Amino acid sequence: MALVVSHAGTAANSTMVELSKEYVFKIQNPSELENKFTVRKEKEAIEIMKGVGIDDLDKLKELLGGIDFTSVSTRQLGRLAVALYEMGYPDLGGMGFLLQGNMDCGPDGKSRNRDVKFNAIALMHEQLKGHVNFYDKEPQLKILPNSMHIIPSLICINQVVGAMAYFARALAQPVTQSEPKLGLIDERA
Repeated sequence: MALVVSHAGTAANSTMVELSKEYVFKIQNPSELENKFTVRKEKEAIEIMKGVGIDDLDKLKELLGGIDFTSVSTRQLGRLAVALYEMGYPDLGGMGFLLQGNMDCGPDGKSRNRDVKFNAIALMHEQLKGHVNFYDKEPQLKILPNSMHIIPSLICINQVVGAMAYFARALAQPVTQSEPKLGLIDERA
């Protein structure tokens, strides 16, 4: 609830305005399969993961089995975030974005609908673009200490999601001798 207060510090006519705490991040482009963080080569995916402290790629690939980042739930991302942290992922800001998933919360402010599927590739990219656009519209905020600390975390988590999506796609593709493994998202998905 919000209390409307006058400039003198007293309640203005004691008016109470109830504000809803319900929220869910609305993905503007839910069909976005590729962006500038899309990883197309295994070497690049390995470099990204090692760069953020994830050295056990076999364990990572085991965690990614069955995950499709274009149709993933908050619950799946939350489990993955905890596992990445346990494996040595150091950026808690970026981890928070994975943990909150699509940010769906009810009137009590608690997470809900944790099994609803959404496109994490589009979600993370749009969150980054939204934060960058915010600072572009409010340039005076850029000079405040630590005001833009979340931007590097969002860039990093977008890179990590791109690398994990590459590994997940590679794991999902059948290996045959006549058909090589592709690293791109199946456009039919």
